[in-house]
Amino acid sequence: MLIFSDFASASEISAFSNVARQDVYRLMGELQGVGLVEKEVSNPARFKAVPISDATSFLVKKRRERTMALLEESTKLLAKFPEKNSRTAIQLEIQFVIVPKGEPLLRRVEEALKTVDNKILVITPWRELTQWIFTLNEWWQQTLDRGVKVRWITENPPQNSDAKVEMIENFARNHNFWLRAVTLPIDIRLSVFDGKEVFMATQVNINAGESPALWTNSPTMIPLFEDYFKLKWNQAVDYRP
Repeated sequence: MLIFSDFASASEISAFSNVARQDVYRLMGELQGVGLVEKEVSNPARFKAVPISDATSFLVKKRRERTMALLEESTKLLAKFPEKNSRTAIQLEIQFVIVPKGEPLLRRVEEALKTVDNKILVITPWRELTQWIFTLNEWWQQTLDRGVKVRWITENPPQNSDAKVEMIENFARNHNFWLRAVTLPIDIRLSVFDGKEVFMATQVNINAGESPALWTNSPTMIPLFEDYFKLKWNQAVDYRP
């Protein structure tokens, strides 16, 4: 900004700055409007820049006010979205996460059951089917009651199995729960929630939650898991208690 120690006319400023006089009048009016230029009531009008210390203090204050206003607007905007939508927005960043076994994994699966909207695809051995159903029974019931469709692939139960067969039969009677079985043993354990997130065990283990799990929301990986599930689903047969 051109700084004069005393008042100067538009013609003088124009000659000094090589800016057309009509543009000088326009610019001086804008600078006066934001408090950086003083205007002398005279004919012709004359202008003088405010002291540089005053100008910098003023600009810093304006920047601070604008930043605070933006923060307030951001807070108001975030407050309009429910927690679930905020969580979904965060997940738009593609991630691959190894979830530790045990309680951390159970919490993550529980959270997925709370927020799923449409469908869940699951593949587990028979023993893990009974363990997951028993451990998170309340959340599975609530999920089904919300109308979420659950398709589950497992293996034929071992003979004389005492692994909570009655509980599985109760779930199998729910019209939102489809259970199919394959003849060969199952090693892979995975679940797909709404086609948006996947849990897949990283170790072969006979107990639910006792293996770390790979969690991802990758839009390129999830269709591969869904295609694999469809292939296995077509090979399986409806479970008959």
